[in-house]
Amino acid sequence: MECSACSRPAVTHLDYAGRSLCASHFERLIKRRFKSDLRDQLEGVGLEDGGRIGVGVSGGKDSVTLTWLLQDALGEDPRFEIVPISVDEGIPGYRDASLDAARALTEQIGLSLEVVSHAEDHGISTQEVAEMEPDRQPCGACGVFRRSSLNRAARRLGCDVVATGHNLDDQAETTLMNLLRSDLEQVLRTAPHTEAPDGLVPRITPLASSTEQEVALLGVLKDLPFHGAECPHSVDATRRTYRGLILDLLDKEPSVRHRLASLAEELKRRVEPEREGFEGVSSCRTCGEPSSGGLCRACQMSKALRGA
Repeated sequence: MECSACSRPAVTHLDYAGRSLCASHFERLIKRRFKSDLRDQLEGVGLEDGGRIGVGVSGGKDSVTLTWLLQDALGEDPRFEIVPISVDEGIPGYRDASLDAARALTEQIGLSLEVVSHAEDHGISTQEVAEMEPDRQPCGACGVFRRSSLNRAARRLGCDVVATGHNLDDQAETTLMNLLRSDLEQVLRTAPHTEAPDGLVPRITPLASSTEQEVALLGVLKDLPFHGAECPHSVDATRRTYRGLILDLLDKEPSVRHRLASLAEELKRRVEPEREGFEGVSSCRTCGEPSSGGLCRACQMSKALRGA
């Protein structure tokens, strides 16, 4: 199989585009997409002239590749500063290895890694949640705690925005899941953000135009250190059901992921002008994070789980 742009051997075939690309043209494509999305999303939050960009680094393929691409694109630009942040959920045998990968990557590209934890922020680790409720997946609580910890760290470190490694597959799965649940509000809240309530650092997703496979391939081609194992608690996660639906559709509709992501953005464009903004959002009386009630979801969960 030859590259569609030259005569060199191809490393991948893009079904949705009907093209095969060699390593060089593939890297060029991903970088071009990334820089275009990054530029548009930074402009969306008013940071086109510079700012402090926090980046969530789990140590997995998406976040490691994202961090490398950010440093490659902005590392020499004095207007921007990249601040890598890792959240230790407290999952023995899994998070330790991924944190090692995150540290190896940030050391390799000359950045300093900030590590925060569920245990310190919320008084309970994901492993403890799993042991307390063995018949239930801890993914829901873990996601709430992780988002809270990442936002707390980004605020404390003075970040203007937080970049996350969500790829096109993630965006499509989230959109399908929320649509089938009739949860339009969650569709509208999905990153990338153009605004956020006081206390919530806006999120951007510069990898959202590239598939999970493409992001992983770039990481392999650049020999980036990442941890490839999945979380041991995610085997029965609800998201897997929606991922399976999309994979089934891909055989007949190679562009289904792009269409779902485009649908989410179109809904935002049509509905956002009519929304009332962030009325009713205040600060959690315990941690100070944004909340629509007296306690934010993370503190509610932590209190219930610890019996406080």
